[in-house]
Amino acid sequence: KLWECAIDLLHEIWRRQRDGTMPVRDASVLEAGCGAGLPSLLALRLGCRVAVLHDFNAEVLQCLTIPALRLNGLEGGAQKS
Repeated sequence: KLWECAIDLLHEIWRRQRDGTMPVRDASVLEAGCGAGLPSLLALRLGCRVAVLHDFNAEVLQCLTIPALRLNGLEGGAQKS
């Protein structure tokens, strides 16, 4: 299940990146309770240096987060914990 506010958060990250109030390029990102990791995927696409993705449930990381990173060609920029 996708977190209900994930899409809103993606829009907000995109908007703030575009208007310069929250630059992502070369930033370090920590996403706790990452699930699919969509905000980190966007941050990596926008040029963040590294994204650390954490979820309490190891199965979520294995079955959802890592495949999402692989499908988007972004696994090299992420650290899973």
